[in-house]
Amino acid sequence: MTPAVTPTSPATAGVTAGPTSAYSGSYENWTLPPDPPSVTRTTGRPDVPEVDGQPGGGYTGPAPSWDPGSVQAVKDHALATLLAWIGPDRDPDTWFTRVEPYLTDDFGMLAAYRNPENIVATKVTGAPVITDDASAYVGKVTIPTDDGPYTLTMVRWDALSAWMCDSITRERNRTPTP
Repeated sequence: MTPAVTPTSPATAGVTAGPTSAYSGSYENWTLPPDPPSVTRTTGRPDVPEVDGQPGGGYTGPAPSWDPGSVQAVKDHALATLLAWIGPDRDPDTWFTRVEPYLTDDFGMLAAYRNPENIVATKVTGAPVITDDASAYVGKVTIPTDDGPYTLTMVRWDALSAWMCDSITRERNRTPTP
C-alpha cells in the first residue's frame, strides 16, 4: 500500500494534517511516498529572500511545538527517509537521487560519498519511536530494522518547515528485529 502523502505547499510537503499518519497498516507494507518532499534544499524552510548575503536572514516563522501533528510528521518523515536510505536499488547515483531530498545540505554532502552497498538493512521491522524531544526544532527518531535499530536526527527551521534528516546512525550492540 502506498501512503497517501500529498504536498500542500513547499513548506509542508509530505506533512500530514493532524495526527493521522501517512503510514497505516502493517509496517511490512510501508513504502516510500510517491513524491519526496519539495522544499528549499538549504534548510528545508520555506523560500525566503537573502538579507545581508545570508539566505533567509531575518526570517522569523512561527515557533514549533510538539503538537500531535508535529509528532506524527517527524515520525513519517523519519520513516520515509529510512525507507529511501535502505531501499533496494543500491546503485550509488540512483540511491543518492532517491535519498537526497530527505537530507539537510550538510548531511547530503556527506551521504553523497557513502557507498550504499555497505548498508546492511533491507527492511523496517517496526514503528518509529521518538527517542529525544528536548527541542521542538530537533527530534531523534529510532526505527527498528532487520539490521538493528537506526536513529535519525530530524531538524526543522520553524513550525511551517518540513522535517529534514541531519544524521542516520545504526545503533551498535543492538539485536536486529526479524
